Amino acid sequence: MNNIDTINTEALNSLYVTFINGLLNHRATEPRDFLKTIGLDYRKLYLGFNSGQFHHNRDEAFKQPYIDLGVLIPTGGKGNAKDRTPATVFAQKSIIFPLKNSRGEIVSYYGYRFVLKEPIGEYLNDYGIYPEPPSIRTNRLFITDNVIDCATLCQCNILENKDSVLALKDGKLTDDIITSIEQLNRLDYIVLLTASNVDLVVDKLNDITDAKIVSQSLIDNDSLNEMYLKYGEDGLLDFINEIKLEKSEVEGFIQISDDEYGFKGEDVTYHIYGMLSTNPTLMEFDFEIKSDFSTDSIITKLDLKDTDKVKETIYLETEETDFNCNQIILELDVIKSEFEALRIKQKQIQKERGFSVKQNKVAKDVLTSSNLFNQLNNLIEESGVIGEEKSRLLLFIIATSFKFKYNLHAVVHALDLELGSELVNRIAKLIPENQQYHLDITTSRTFRYYGNSCIDNKLLVIPDYTGVTSNNAINDLKRLQAKGVLVNDAPTKGKDGILTTEKKEVLGHTSSIGCCKNSKKIFEGEPRTVLVKMDTSQEQVQRQMEYDCLVMSGEVDNKKQDKAIELVRYIVNNIQSLEVVNPFASALMLPVTIRNARMLSLQLHSFVSLVTLFHQHQREKDVLGRVITTKEDIQLGVELFLDAIMLSIDDLDAGTRDFFDRLKEQMLKEPNGQSSQLSSLDIQRKLSVSKSHANRFLKTLVDNEYVRKEGHRNLGLSYTVTNWDELSTVRNLIINKVGESSDPFKAGSPESL
Repeated sequence: MNNIDTINTEALNSLYVTFINGLLNHRATEPRDFLKTIGLDYRKLYLGFNSGQFHHNRDEAFKQPYIDLGVLIPTGGKGNAKDRTPATVFAQKSIIFPLKNSRGEIVSYYGYRFVLKEPIGEYLNDYGIYPEPPSIRTNRLFITDNVIDCATLCQCNILENKDSVLALKDGKLTDDIITSIEQLNRLDYIVLLTASNVDLVVDKLNDITDAKIVSQSLIDNDSLNEMYLKYGEDGLLDFINEIKLEKSEVEGFIQISDDEYGFKGEDVTYHIYGMLSTNPTLMEFDFEIKSDFSTDSIITKLDLKDTDKVKETIYLETEETDFNCNQIILELDVIKSEFEALRIKQKQIQKERGFSVKQNKVAKDVLTSSNLFNQLNNLIEESGVIGEEKSRLLLFIIATSFKFKYNLHAVVHALDLELGSELVNRIAKLIPENQQYHLDITTSRTFRYYGNSCIDNKLLVIPDYTGVTSNNAINDLKRLQAKGVLVNDAPTKGKDGILTTEKKEVLGHTSSIGCCKNSKKIFEGEPRTVLVKMDTSQEQVQRQMEYDCLVMSGEVDNKKQDKAIELVRYIVNNIQSLEVVNPFASALMLPVTIRNARMLSLQLHSFVSLVTLFHQHQREKDVLGRVITTKEDIQLGVELFLDAIMLSIDDLDAGTRDFFDRLKEQMLKEPNGQSSQLSSLDIQRKLSVSKSHANRFLKTLVDNEYVRKEGHRNLGLSYTVTNWDELSTVRNLIINKVGESSDPFKAGSPESL
C-alpha cells in the first residue's frame, strides 16, 4: 500500500481521462447499457470505463508509475515480447469512479466490476473521498453506504446549497473522511442514509463533531439507487424531505405597526416591512436580516409562500457570508406561520366589524336595477378599464363564474402581451382578493400538487400564459379547466415507511382569465375555454393614450377608482350560487354546420346562465328554487358572447382577422372600392404595421384565399381582397338560428348585435 505522500496524482488524473474516453468510445456499448439499468448518466457524473487495455503496446517506462500505484499488478510470468512484463489490471472491465483529496486531485479509484455474475466493487487504496471532500461551508452532510448510492444522490436535483454528500468505504469511516468532517466548523447536521447497522459509525462521528446526527433507514432495506429506480427523482426527494431535523428555538415575533414587524432569531435579527395581503396566496415582504455577531446583513424581498424561491434566494445571499443558511430558512418558516396566524386574526376582526352597510345597500340597489349591466359596465370603466366595452363585461362575468356551477375560462388574444396582461389584471381587481389565485411561472407538475383547497372555488389570474406554456404545465391546466379535477398517481410514504403509489386528486372548480399570443392554437376546442378578442383599433389606442396622460398628470381620481372596485366586489359577494333553469334552451342551439357547434352551444348556455344569476334578485324562481331565465337574459347573453363564438369558428386568428378587417376598410376608401389593389408597401403605410407583420398576415390571407396576390416579386406585388363577407354570412346564420324560435322571443337582429 502506497503512502499518501507518494501517490502519483498526475498519473492517476491522466489515466482517468483515458477511462472517460473509453466510456465514450462507440464500441463501449456494454458499460453504457449497464449504467442505463442503474439509472446513472455518465455524462453528468463524468464516469470512466476500464477496458484493461490502456497499457497495451506501451513500454516499461509508461507502465512503471502504474505498477507503483497498484493499477498494474505484475504476474511474474513471461511476456510475448522482449522486455515486456505481463501484468493484470486493477478492476478490469469495470465502471471507474474517481476519489479525490482536499486539493481536488484524484488519489484513488473505485471500480465496479459489473461483468461478473455477482458484481463487486473494489478500491485502489484507502485514500480519497467520493465524490470529493465536502466544502468547508457545508451545513448539512449526507453520508451514503456506497459509491453507487452517492452517485445517484449527486445526479438527482436534490442537494441544496451548502449541502454535501460522501460515500463510506465498505461501510467504514476512513482517516480521510474523518479528517474532512473534523474541518467542517459550520456543520449542523449529518444525515446517514443507510440500510445497514450504523451504530459504530454514529459513535465515531460523535467523537469528532458536535453536529446533530440523524440516521434515516432506507425503505425495505433497498439501496438509494434501488429506491431511485423504483420511485424516481420525486420519490427520492419525498424521502429526503421527510427527514426530521430539529428546529432551533427562536424568540418572539412582534408587530411594530401595520407595515413593520420584527423577529429575533438564533444568530440574527429580522426587520420586516410591508403590508400583509388579504390574499392567502401572497405573503411578500421586504426583509433586512442582520447578524448578531458581525456586520453582515442581507436586504432582499421574499414571498414566503414561494418556498423554493425563498430557499434559492437565501442560499445565494448567504453563500459568501458566515450566516447559517439552514437556520435562517427554518426561522423564515416560523415567520410565515406567524403571519398566517396574524392573517386569521385580522380576518376575524374584519368579520366582527362586518361589511359596510352603506356599500352593501348600494350593491343590492345595483343588482335590482333594470339597467344592471349598464351600471356594471360604467363601474368597470370607473375602476380603470378603458374602452373594451363588450370584452370587459364578458371577462368580468366569466371571472366571477368560479362561484357558480356554470364556470368558464377566458383567454384574451393579444398581440401585445403587456396590454393584454394589463386588461386581465384590471378585471381581476374587481374580484375580492381572497377569492383569487395569481400565476406567473409554473413548473411542469405545478397543478398536480395543489391539493383540494389551494385553488378550488377561486379565480385563477394568469396575466401571461407564457409562464405556463413554456414548461409543459399547460396540458395539466387544460385538463383541470375542462373537468374541474385533476387525478394523478404519485409515490407516497405510509406510516410504515413504505413508498406506495396512490391516487391524488386536485379539486379545481375555478374560473380563469389570462392573456396569450397563440390562444387559438393552444385553446381551440377546449370545452370550457372562451376566446376573447381585444380591441386593437386606433380609436382604442387613442383612448388608452389619453388615459395614460391623465394618470401622469395626476388628473385621475384614485379614490374614485378604489370606491368603484370596492362596490363591484360587494356586488360579487351579493350574488349567490343558485341553480338556473332555461325554458328557452332549445333556441340556443348553434347551426351544426359551424366548427365545434356543440361545444360552443354549451358555452353559450353556461354564459346565459351566468347572466341570469346576475339578475337573480329580479328573476322568479321555480318550485325547486331555481332561477328562471328570461328572454332578456338570453338576448344580452348572445350580444356579449357572439364575438367570442365568431373568434372560435374563424379560420383566421384574432390578429390576422383584425388586420383583414382594417385592410377591407382601407380598400373601400380607395377610388376603385372593392376592386382596389394595394402594394405591400402601401398596406404597411396606410395600416401602420411593420413589414414583417404585414407580410405574415398577407401570406396567411393569400393561403386561405381571402386575398389574391398579383404581379411579380421583381416588378412589384399587389393585393386584392377577394372574399368580403364570408364571416358576416356565418354571423347572420348564427343570429337567425338562435332567433328562429320567435315565439316566445326574438333574440335580436344583425343590426342590433
